[in-house]
Amino acid sequence: MKKAIFCILTAVFSVFSGLSNEFSLNLDRIFNSNLSSEEINVLLSGEVLIRNTKKAEKAALLPLNETADEIIKDIINLKPSYLAEIIQIVPVKGNSKILSKIEKVMTDIPSYKGIPYYSERNDVWADLYSNAQIDSMESDGILKKINASFHMKPFGDFSSVITVEEGSDYLKYSNFNTTDIFYDNIKCIKKDNMKSYIYAFKVDDFWILYGIGGVKAPKIPLVSDRVELSFMNRIKTFCNFVYKNIK
Repeated sequence: MKKAIFCILTAVFSVFSGLSNEFSLNLDRIFNSNLSSEEINVLLSGEVLIRNTKKAEKAALLPLNETADEIIKDIINLKPSYLAEIIQIVPVKGNSKILSKIEKVMTDIPSYKGIPYYSERNDVWADLYSNAQIDSMESDGILKKINASFHMKPFGDFSSVITVEEGSDYLKYSNFNTTDIFYDNIKCIKKDNMKSYIYAFKVDDFWILYGIGGVKAPKIPLVSDRVELSFMNRIKTFCNFVYKNIK
C-alpha cells in the first residue's frame, strides 16, 4: 500500500558478476532457508533481489546480531498485510563510501518530490510524491532523526519519522508513519502501521544491503489487489531512484 521503504529500500549501485563459491556457502550465516535457489543465484550474480514476501515469517534475514534481530522482531510484531524485501550483495572494493552515499540520498527528503512513477492500473505516469519536506531534524553525529511530511496520490497527506544510524561498517535506516493514511478517502493504515528498514552491513569483503518494508492494513474486497500492486511498484520505483543517485 504505499511506499514504505520504502523505503524500504536498500541502496546499491554497481552490478557485479560472479561471487565466489566460498562466499555463496557463507550466505548461510546471513540468510535463512526462505530464500529459494533461484533467489540465491540472483544475489550471487550481484543483481537486486525484490521479494514480495507477504508474511513476516517468510523474511530471509537471520537474527545474526542485535540490529538484525530487532528489525525482524519488529516486522513480525507488526503483522503486516503487505511485505517486501530488497536485497543486494555488493563488494567493498570500489564501494568504500557506499554507507555515506546511502545516508545522503535517504535523508535528502525534498529530493523525493517529483520521482516519476508509472501506475500500471491507470497506465499513466505521475509523481511518486507530489510533496516531500523536512519538518524538523535532530542529530548527535551518529544518530539522525527527521520528522517529515509527504503527499502521495491516492493516499493523500501523511507524516513519518525517519531515523538513520551510521557507524564505520554499518547503517541502519527506519521510516515509520506517524499519522493515519487514507486510500481514496478510506482510512487504510493506522499510525505506526507502516514500517520500513534498511540495514547495510559488512561481512568479510562484501556489503550486505537489506531492506524490508511492511504495511498492516485491512484486506478490503476489490481493493487489496490494487493496493498490493501499488505497494510493490512504489518500492521498485523508490529503489531505482536510490540506486541512480548513489552511483
